[in-house]
Parts: sequence; C-alpha cells; structure tokens
Amino acid sequence: MSIFVQAFRYAAEPFFFSKQKDSDAKQTYADVMKFFVIIMTFLFLSIILYLDIVKYFVGEKFWSGLKIVPILLYSHVFLGVFYNLSIWYKLTGQTRFGAYISLMGTAISVGMNIALIPVIGYMGSAWANFACYGVMMIVSYFLGQKYYRVNYELKRILSYMIISAGLYFVSVFTTKYLFADSMPMRLVFNTLLLMVFIIYIAFSEPGLKRMLVRKQR
Repeated sequence: MSIFVQAFRYAAEPFFFSKQKDSDAKQTYADVMKFFVIIMTFLFLSIILYLDIVKYFVGEKFWSGLKIVPILLYSHVFLGVFYNLSIWYKLTGQTRFGAYISLMGTAISVGMNIALIPVIGYMGSAWANFACYGVMMIVSYFLGQKYYRVNYELKRILSYMIISAGLYFVSVFTTKYLFADSMPMRLVFNTLLLMVFIIYIAFSEPGLKRMLVRKQR
C-alpha cells in the first residue's frame, strides 16, 4: 500500500495541475478522491483479511510484529487521502499551509513516540503514525474547504472507510472467538467479508459496475 500511495502521489500531482483550468476540474478531483479511497480500502481488506497467508512472505521471527500491520495500513489510507487533499494549497499558491500541516504532523508523531514507546513499545510508533496522518488529513480537509472548496462525496467516502474498518473488526472477533483453531474457516469467512465489501461498492457505484461489465465483454 505504501508503494501504491507513493506512485499515486507522483502521478496525481501533474494530473491535477493539468486539469486546473477545466470547467469540471473540481468534480474530477472529487471523483479521483472517491475512487482512490475505494482502491485503498479494498487493498487494506485484501491484505489484512488474508494475513494468515501474507505472513509466510516474511520471516517467522517477524510474526509477533504483525499486530501493527492493520494500524500501519490504515495510516497509509489517511496519508493517501491527505495527498489527494493537499492539491488545494498547491493550486492556490498557499504552500505555506503544507509546511504548517507537516510540522504539526511531525510534532504529533514525535510527541506520541516519546510518550508511548516506553510504555507499549513499537505499537506506540504505529499509533503515532496513525494519529499523525489522521490529523494531517482532517486539518487539510477543513482548510481546503475554506480556501479551495471541492465537493467531495464525503458521506460515501466515509462509508467505505468505516465499513472496511468494521469488517476488519468482525474478522478479528471471529478469528479470536469462533475460528481460532481453523485457518481454512478463517479464510473462508474472511473471503465472505471481502465479498460483502465488493457488493457494497457495486451497489454504491453503479457507474463503476457498468464500466467493469463493459470491459469484461
């Protein structure tokens, strides 16, 4: 997900600037944000729901650290959304706000690392990242709405984020209390959870569904 976010960052900025003078530029920015969140939340679930398999791609000595993976992955969702939002201060020439937001994020990260690492170890660093990117995302959104308003489909975007996180917690619960001793059952159940998310997206985005059907033909 980190690679995808960085690739998006380098590709999206020139694209955003190229659309700046279009009459529908803001609608384009809103659409890019929505589909970015769809992809990121889908990737989040695709990785985290199959962690029983993914873990075999790293050394067994690192398995004890897998508990930070959900936090780090969702941190990158926040970071990617922030990159989407950051276009407002670049297009308006108010890049100083980018510096202010980055400094604020750095202060949060450093402060939480200092406070939490002695208490909960590397989990503290993961939560520091989560809080840092989350606050940067929120602050950038509200400032952007003030200086360069884009009508993002906020309810739908939040629904994808909340539902993906909710499905992860359902998986955690079932893994702990129902299928703790059966990896095949965990994988089957988690596949059903992923299908629930895909179906929700399909019903929420009929245009995307029609486009995919046309491509399959």
